[in-house]
Amino acid sequence: SIDFAKPEQIGDSLAKTLDVFWHVAAEMSYSSKSFIKSFQQNITNTAALHRYLADMAPKLKRFYYLSTAYTGGFANKGIIKEEIHVAPEVDNVYQALKWAAELTLERQSQDYDLAVSLFRPSIVVGHSETGYRAGSNFGIYGFIKASYLAAKYNYKTLRFNLNENAEANLIPVNYLSEWAVLLSERENQSREFEIYNANSVSVVKIGEMADLVKGLLDIEILIEKPQTDIDRRINKMTQRNAPFAKKSWYFESNNLRNTL
Repeated sequence: SIDFAKPEQIGDSLAKTLDVFWHVAAEMSYSSKSFIKSFQQNITNTAALHRYLADMAPKLKRFYYLSTAYTGGFANKGIIKEEIHVAPEVDNVYQALKWAAELTLERQSQDYDLAVSLFRPSIVVGHSETGYRAGSNFGIYGFIKASYLAAKYNYKTLRFNLNENAEANLIPVNYLSEWAVLLSERENQSREFEIYNANSVSVVKIGEMADLVKGLLDIEILIEKPQTDIDRRINKMTQRNAPFAKKSWYFESNNLRNTL
């Protein structure tokens, strides 16, 4: 437990023992009101952490940074590749700053002797076997929670302004953990800058997810424009993630497959 603005609090003696480092902390806010706070955490502190470890962790093979596959942006019509994206079309502060952090680490890895790997998950969901999700209401769980609340208060129909044919890429958290361990334990780790899109080989349509939720709750879920007051309130609750559920997303993952 440290002040992320002071990476030296890790301690020089501990830093000297490290062989692999995973940076998975982030300021998750989508809001422009928290831009300065988010920039400090996601850009400034990330860069300072990489520099500190480059200087103080001589055994460190690689610095892994947990980014997001959506740094490719909305304008991309095809498959989002495993590369640094140029001027993507972003929808929120979190997505924008994750992209900026990737650029920062790519440049800094050239100036400091500490190799960087970008690890980019798609939409992370709970454990594939146990369903455990740490109580999160982030991402698709926000839509599920909204549906639950409507059913709880005896609303019989709920409308989401999404695209029922849009295809979402969901990846269970235990898959990510397994891949992270396998990447970390590689015997031969180069000094090259690496990018891994971490996603599922299959997709699920938004309409199919709505049917699954409808089957668990006593409520009709329709994918269409809001009509009632509760529709409008629920759509306002979930509007920050709605753009990601209005188009299909596909990701190249050749680097991860070939490496593992």
